[in-house]
Amino acid sequence: MIDAKNKLTIKTGNDTNIIGGQLKGNTVNMDVGNNLNIQSLQDTDDYDYEKISASVSGSAGFGGFSANGSLSSTKMDSKWASVTDQSGIFAGKGGFDIKVGNNTDLKGAVISSEAEDTNKNRLDTGTISFSDIKNKAEFNVSHISVSGGTGGAGAPAAYQNSEKDSSITHSAVEQGQLIIRNKDKQQQDINDLSRDTARGRRA
Repeated sequence: MIDAKNKLTIKTGNDTNIIGGQLKGNTVNMDVGNNLNIQSLQDTDDYDYEKISASVSGSAGFGGFSANGSLSSTKMDSKWASVTDQSGIFAGKGGFDIKVGNNTDLKGAVISSEAEDTNKNRLDTGTISFSDIKNKAEFNVSHISVSGGTGGAGAPAAYQNSEKDSSITHSAVEQGQLIIRNKDKQQQDINDLSRDTARGRRA
C-alpha cells in the first residue's frame, strides 16, 4: 500500500499494475503511458481433517467372556476464497485525475474518491474493461459411530452438516467524469460499470 496522505502523483511511460495493492492520497494524479491494470486478490484456505478411532474392551467371569467395541469416523473439510482487502485507487476529498494511454482494466477493483464535488473525479482512458470476483466458502462435516459387543450391535449413529456462502467483490469507478477516447474499440457497455464504490468494497 502507498499512502501519500496529501497529494499522490504518478507518471509512467508504460503499464502500471496494481495487483493486490492500494494507492491512497487526498488528491491522486496519474499519467499512465499504456495500460492501467488493477486487480484484487483472494485470500484462500483449504482444510481437510479425518480421524478414525476404534476401541475394544473385554471381561471374563463365571458367566463367560464378554467383549465390547466401538468404531467412529469424523471427517471435516472447508474451502474458503475471498477478497479481504480490495485493490484500487483511493482518493480523498481532493479527488482524482487519471489519464491512461490505452486500456484501464479492473478486476474486482475500485477507483474511489471522497470528494463532495464529483467534478473533481476524472478518468480519461482509451478503453475500459471490468469484471467482478466471486468469493465462496464451503464447509462439510460428517461423523459416524458404531458400537457393539457379544450381546449384539447397536444402531449406528450418524451426523452430517454442510454450509455454503458466497459474495461478490464488484469493480467500480466513483461518480465523476469518465472519458472513453477510443469508443470504436470499447467492447463492454460502460453503463454496466458500477459507479457505487461503497458497494464495490462490500465483498
